[in-house]
Amino acid sequence: MGFFNKILGGQKKELPRLDPASPTGQDVEKVKDALATIVKQISDPLEVVPGRDKTFVFIGKPPQQFGMFWIQGGEVRNLTKFAKEKNIPQAQFQSISEQLRAAYKNNAPEEKFSTNIGNTLITVLPSDSLKKEVNRIVETLPG
Repeated sequence: MGFFNKILGGQKKELPRLDPASPTGQDVEKVKDALATIVKQISDPLEVVPGRDKTFVFIGKPPQQFGMFWIQGGEVRNLTKFAKEKNIPQAQFQSISEQLRAAYKNNAPEEKFSTNIGNTLITVLPSDSLKKEVNRIVETLPG
């Protein structure tokens, strides 16, 4: 039955556990409280791209359908809410979303890990290239 579940998409591939002592594990630990806040608000799958200055969180099923948060200085920012606050026109927001989609497609690492935040299993993407590209896009946002 497991074979047919895999063929039919009924089972996800189990990811290796993130080593909490690794540099990536330490970066995730630093934002654990902020991630816990997101986990409480969102029931969709989370994919975390940890970094020292900013951590990016893709929500949903990137690169097809996704939202994004980022954590900076302990503060959690929601891209959609940020765009509304800054009155970013819909066409510009769509362009930003397309850029993020392309960044994910071109830079998501082959090797992914899992870790728990509370009772929620999240995916961790240790990718300097993805982190740099998403950061470049976020840095172009107004204000």
